[in-house]
Amino acid sequence: MVLRLYFGQSTETQSRANRICCTILAPSFMTAGLFITLGLIVNRLGVQYARLRPKVYSIVFIIADLVALVVQAVGGAQVRDDVL
Repeated sequence: MVLRLYFGQSTETQSRANRICCTILAPSFMTAGLFITLGLIVNRLGVQYARLRPKVYSIVFIIADLVALVVQAVGGAQVRDDVL
C-alpha cells in the first residue's frame, strides 16, 4: 500500500515484485543485527569461552549473509526471466 502511494498506481506484477523484494531484504538486516549482537555477547561473557574473536563472528556471518542475499537475487532474477 505504501509503495503504491509513493510510486503511483502500479500493475499487479510490479506490486508482487515489490513485495518479494521486501521479503528477501528484511531478514538480511535482521540477521546482520543478530550477528553483531552475538559479537557483543561474546565480549560481555568473555573471549576465552568463544571459538572466534567477537569481530570475526560479525565479519564471517555478515559476509555469508551477503553471499546468500546475492544467491537469492540471482535465483529471483532467473525465475522472473522465465515467468516473463
